[in-house]
Formats: sequence, structure tokens, C-alpha cells
Amino acid sequence: IIGSDRVLDIGEKFKAEVINSNTVRVYNGVVVIGGHVARIVPGDYQDMTIENGTAGKKRNDLIVARFMTTGNAGTDDYTLAVVKGAAGDTAADPSLVQGDLYNGAKQRELALWRVKLDGVNITDVERVAPVGPSLDSLNMDIEECFQSVSDGKSLVAAAITGKGVTTAADASFSVMAGNIANIRTEPSAMSIVSVANQANGVSATYKTP
Repeated sequence: IIGSDRVLDIGEKFKAEVINSNTVRVYNGVVVIGGHVARIVPGDYQDMTIENGTAGKKRNDLIVARFMTTGNAGTDDYTLAVVKGAAGDTAADPSLVQGDLYNGAKQRELALWRVKLDGVNITDVERVAPVGPSLDSLNMDIEECFQSVSDGKSLVAAAITGKGVTTAADASFSVMAGNIANIRTEPSAMSIVSVANQANGVSATYKTP
């Protein structure tokens, strides 16, 4: 989870706000790139400069979180940057550096926001990076999952015990499966009647002269 690229669900999650035609403000949050964590602290922000658009043309710029390293025991650098797209009749996202940091790459970028320009105006800012749960949220989800399993086992154990095979609420699933197999089932009234009718039929056959 921590090794994947994402914005964590903490703070303002790098909320973006258009200040003017050349500035997009990015607010606080926590980002993970290839297992490396960085943040803008609460109460702080960073203004990103967007170059002027071109009249009659469209363009996509990407605001990225950029991680760079010099290697083992070297210097790591985490920054926000704007990667400018090409202006044209249609807009396309520019290419990013997506090096595999686990296999010796020195740079990796994660697109946070897509800034869309039509002519000289910023027309929209779209979130690109996925927002994942924080560690606190993950821990709560795991605890809820364990509690749900525990409650379910208690109900199953009570049902097995009710069938005459004593089963502890904290028994393993394999023990519960074995106990279920040991439950004795009595023949139903319908089965008893059917067997009796068959026996009477046989007797009747022998009694027929």
C-alpha cells in the first residue's frame, strides 16, 4: 500500500485552486511515490506557475510531485513542478518520468493535477492522482474486519453447539468444519412414513394369495 503512488487521505489532499491565469495554488497534503513520503504541512501551500496559453490553441499542463535521488546513501529531493504540455487543436497530457525506484531509477513523477488551457485561459483543473486511505484509516478497517470475523465465528459456533456438538466461539475454521461434519441428523417424519409404507407394501405382496 505504501509502495504505491498516491495522495493519502490526510489534510486537504493537495487541493488545487486557480488564483489567476498563470497561478494554481496547491494546499497541504501527504503524497507517496515509490514508498517515499512527502508533505506540505497544514496551513502552508505552494503556488505553481502556469505559462501563458496560446490564442486559439488548447494545452494540458500537469502539476506533478517529483522525487529525485542520487542513489544509495545519497541525497533525496522531493518537489512540486509543472510539466508543460504541447499546444494544439486538441490537448494531450505531456509525458512524465516514471522510473522504477526499486530497480535503480533516480527519478519518478506522479501527476497530481491536470491544468486545462483553452487559449490564454485556464478552463479547468482536474485531479489525476488517486487518493488512498491513511494508515489510521487502514488500521481501523483491519480492526473492523477482525471484529466482523470474530462475531461471525461466534454465531456459527452457537449454531453448531445448538445441534449437539459443543464448539467454542474462538475455535478455528477447520475445527468448526469438522464439528459440522459430526452433527447427527435424525430422519424426517416424511422419511419414516415412506420407509413404513415400503415395508407394508412388501408385506402385502407376500400376503397376496
